[in-house]
Amino acid sequence: MPARLDELTGHVAVNCMCAQTGRAADFDFQVDGDTFNVPLGGFVQVSDEHAYLECGLRGLGLIQPPRALAQPYLDSGRLREVLPDYRPAAMPVSVAYLRHRRVPPRVRAFVNWLAELFETARHVSHELPRLCPILRGMEADEPA
Repeated sequence: MPARLDELTGHVAVNCMCAQTGRAADFDFQVDGDTFNVPLGGFVQVSDEHAYLECGLRGLGLIQPPRALAQPYLDSGRLREVLPDYRPAAMPVSVAYLRHRRVPPRVRAFVNWLAELFETARHVSHELPRLCPILRGMEADEPA
């Protein structure tokens, strides 16, 4: 198991194809505020995050999935974290809604709460179960 970034080059990865560029996404790591991209070779390429995770679960190579997707498998021991001292770069999250409609206060409050949750939660997946009752409540308030 690699202990440093320079030890990754001898390992095989599952390559996840980037929709914007059409090529395999490099592994990225934050080190002292700088981002390092590490390209890794592999024999499997996927374009879906769930297929990517499944390939990692089946041992087809190293993966760098979103923490929220991987956390249950890390907790159960089905996945092992490699290089835990090297964190990936933060992944942007967007919320989309219709521009020409007035944003209801409850939606604005939800978006603000969600932004705070992402900023403060160490592992977002541990906080996601709290979302379910709120989302169900919002759906119930929506007009038919």
